[in-house]
Amino acid sequence: MSQRWCRGLRPLTSNLRQFHTSSSSAAALPALSDVQSGASSFLSKLFGGQPSRSLVPMTEQLSGVSSSFLDSPPSDAPKTELTTLGNGFKVATEATIGPTATLGIYVDAGSVYEKPMQTGTSHLLEYMAFKTTMNRSHFRLVREVEAMGGNVMASASREQIAYNIDVVKTNVPEALEVLADAVLNPRFTTWEVAEQMHKIEQDIKSLKENPQTVLLEGLHSVAFTEALARPLICPEGGIHNLSADSLHEFVSTNFIAPKMVLAGAGVEHKALLSLAEPMLSTVEGGSASPQPESKYAGGDFRQFVAGPLTHCMLGFEVQGGWRDVKTSVVMTALQYLMGGGGSFSAGGPGKGMHSRLYTRVLNQFPWMVTCTAISSLYNETGIFSIFASA
Repeated sequence: MSQRWCRGLRPLTSNLRQFHTSSSSAAALPALSDVQSGASSFLSKLFGGQPSRSLVPMTEQLSGVSSSFLDSPPSDAPKTELTTLGNGFKVATEATIGPTATLGIYVDAGSVYEKPMQTGTSHLLEYMAFKTTMNRSHFRLVREVEAMGGNVMASASREQIAYNIDVVKTNVPEALEVLADAVLNPRFTTWEVAEQMHKIEQDIKSLKENPQTVLLEGLHSVAFTEALARPLICPEGGIHNLSADSLHEFVSTNFIAPKMVLAGAGVEHKALLSLAEPMLSTVEGGSASPQPESKYAGGDFRQFVAGPLTHCMLGFEVQGGWRDVKTSVVMTALQYLMGGGGSFSAGGPGKGMHSRLYTRVLNQFPWMVTCTAISSLYNETGIFSIFASA
């Protein structure tokens, strides 16, 4: 293994030497003054070549390098473009600047759409993302993503399930094909389902020890009626109701074109549309069933937990949800303003230190361990809450 690695490194070091001694590269640099004899950079020691003659401060601009791109930000934000295919599948893009692109398929298929015997299906689908498909083994899918230098992730919420892949822009066609195959053609092999169900069982045990997660689930169970009151995290007694067949049933019902959106950032709309249309136009169309209703009711949830701390959460309804743009923007700004966190933050000093909950709660009352603002917004409603531990 080490010999193959060394053989792979030699061409790289050779190229670096060529780059270091290239006359065309040197011509683009400003006139340099010699430094003390014998001085050499770390790279010249590691890769060879001549010692560096440059000690240009980072505060000075290199001659011949234009700084026009620094003068002002782009005049216009990237425009959002949207096209609906014949079967109802939507394609949305923003041609953002940068070397990478992100593609995502979003499905209206969260826990609000689960039937009583399907509780926990969305949770399991998140774990089953990017596994074996009708066209690829899990091993092949992983190797293809690795070859692209890509990154994949999936997440399930109460109203949507999201599948994402990040790649450099030159690999968008291959990335889209892998993404579409993973979402539209899952095999749900018996052994993979059993493996992920075991992981969920372990996940449930760890989540039961997380007071914030327990209270957030409890808050939804009493704050809303019907759909939004259903658990997002698979309950301990419901895991045995799930199987490969129940996953296939849920996907066949909810993964239909009118309930799906392909979104791309860092790609041109026409280019993505030309790639997506042949892949997505065959997805089953039809009319999407209406989202189950859920109304804010309010209530009280209490649960005893062992330990020296008391944890509480106070929530308020956010009427209108995401579809009320003004209210959702105000609530998002309020969450950042309130901020909060723990009395000790592993994220480093300064993380949220000037937010209202830090300056007026955590800094004023030493016995407070945690105080943070949480927002949970949905299509038609939402809930804004404050979580505290002491």
